Amino acid sequence: MQAISKKKLKDNIFSSLQDAILNGKLKPGDRIVETKVATDMNVSQATVREALKDLEHFGLVEKIPYHGTYVKHLEKKELMDAYDARLVLEVYTAELAATHISPEQLEVVKELMERMNEAAAAGDAKTFSEYDVHFHEAILHICGNKMVEKLWHLANVSLWTLFAANRGNRTLKELATRHSNIVKALENRDPDGARTAVQVHFVELRDELTKNMI
Repeated sequence: MQAISKKKLKDNIFSSLQDAILNGKLKPGDRIVETKVATDMNVSQATVREALKDLEHFGLVEKIPYHGTYVKHLEKKELMDAYDARLVLEVYTAELAATHISPEQLEVVKELMERMNEAAAAGDAKTFSEYDVHFHEAILHICGNKMVEKLWHLANVSLWTLFAANRGNRTLKELATRHSNIVKALENRDPDGARTAVQVHFVELRDELTKNMI
């Protein structure tokens, strides 16, 4: 039997703790004890430590010297900043994509939206969030601007997408349907329509999520 790589183990721990934080099983201020996680998941303490470093990078936990690692409170300002940054970047990329998208690229975008719909129907928030990120990333790639792509990833897209799927008021099906106007604008090669669809998409979701945050 092939041994499971250390990276695979670390990624599994990361995903498990990320899910627990975003679905509320681990709450802001809760301490995450490395030894307990290592024992519960039957892995080394060093592997848990590496996973916690990744969670800290994504802003989900914070390490307090001489005290330990704690679940971080997700700040309203942080969410608003991330969504506003994405709005600027994705309006730009959507307008360009509507002008330059090829039939093959359009089919990729449509396929990703279909995968989102399937995950939504299955109630699978994690898979839905992954395809949601891939959907927006596919549009991003069409513009061909590497600097814009780097800035986009700095906005912690995966984190806030999963946060919206777990903490928002809308069902996964409603979240999936919200992408249809973007696809329609791309299909019609309509940059103005793409800009409007993206603006509505992000502003509505940003405002709904921040309203629910303390």
